[in-house]
Amino acid sequence: MIKKKEIFIIIIIVLLTLIIAFYPKIFANDDSNATINPDETRYIKVTISGEIKVDSQTYEVPYGSTLGNLMYQINLIKNDYTIMPTDYKTRLYKDTQIILDTIDIGNKYSDDVQIEGASALININTAPKELLVTIYGIGEKRAEKIIEARKTNKITSFIELKSLLGVSDEIIEKIKKQAVCQ
Repeated sequence: MIKKKEIFIIIIIVLLTLIIAFYPKIFANDDSNATINPDETRYIKVTISGEIKVDSQTYEVPYGSTLGNLMYQINLIKNDYTIMPTDYKTRLYKDTQIILDTIDIGNKYSDDVQIEGASALININTAPKELLVTIYGIGEKRAEKIIEARKTNKITSFIELKSLLGVSDEIIEKIKKQAVCQ
């Protein structure tokens, strides 16, 4: 014979199963399947920053647009060192920030230029812009920031450089292999 306690547990399990089966939006914060009134177009803001010609650029795009819809605008502001996104089908449902990274072009001047004796490392405080952009993680915009900052004060450490450029520890570690702060 079934006891009241067992019936109660079975009812709870059935109710939980029904809730999970018929109301998945209770447990998800994603509104990607939300319906949009065709007469009302919602817009979201997409901010693009990182390795581009300007500090950052913000676009208003229709709700649910794909990243591929933004590729033309990104191509207008990217530079030679920008890594372009490859997942063009990603849909955008909320305000988003896209940070574009830089490619590792290597140090093409390391064999030609000798800085301070036999060292092939680039001196952040004396190198021209053309040489700075050859360092991993430093494109035209970041090179200009370095040149502007060193007009007033010498860059004395990689911590200071990291703060100036706003880059990750991984990028600073790669910069250390190619450059010095002297």
